[in-house]
Amino acid sequence: MEGAAYSVGVLTVSDRVSQGTSEDKSGPVLKDLIEAGLKGAKVVATAVVPDEVPKIQEVTAASF
Repeated sequence: MEGAAYSVGVLTVSDRVSQGTSEDKSGPVLKDLIEAGLKGAKVVATAVVPDEVPKIQEVTAASF
């Protein structure tokens, strides 16, 4: 979607998903909901991090 009015990032915070022992089910659903329901929005970044404040801060500062 070129010229999107909103650029959105989806961050999944989960120890199990970040370790690869569980599948991220919420992130892809949220991406679809945002792009289908928020006119002019495009998800431009997605990430998964463990539930650790420094990791969350790192990825939000760099990607979002």
